Amino acid sequence: MIDTPKPESRTTESDRAQSDGPPDPEKCRARNSGFGDCVDCLSDQAPVCAHAFSFGCGYYCRHPKRQEIVMRTLTEFMKIK
Repeated sequence: MIDTPKPESRTTESDRAQSDGPPDPEKCRARNSGFGDCVDCLSDQAPVCAHAFSFGCGYYCRHPKRQEIVMRTLTEFMKIK
């Protein structure tokens, strides 16, 4: 038996409409996916983000400044190491 999410747990268009603004630097994280110009969203806010595209088990980022988000994520990761 396949476990299906309950309807109330699904993201609605009104949920996405609330997050049409620019990404919050404290919440947005992304990395290059390794093929084309696709960018993997690493944020836990992806299900309600207007710029996230659900694909398979994850999300792609479609934000116009997604490469800047990737660079910021890499920079923060390098500071941690």
